Amino acid sequence: LKLPRKWKAIHNVFNEVQLVLAHSSEFPNQQKPEVAIPDILNHTKELEQILDLKVIRGGLQYLVKYKELP
Repeated sequence: LKLPRKWKAIHNVFNEVQLVLAHSSEFPNQQKPEVAIPDILNHTKELEQILDLKVIRGGLQYLVKYKELP
């Protein structure tokens, strides 16, 4: 844990017992959108799995794994 220099009195290490699991968001606008398989024009490789997605400038970008590639 990196703290600002002016917080010298606070110890920057804590016990793992104090960690709690994150809970899902209560607000619908904070949840990830449903993953839909993208339409890819002229794709020659078979899509195996969508690994991740992110929203950039209002559009979705996908991280995909193809069956033919490692």
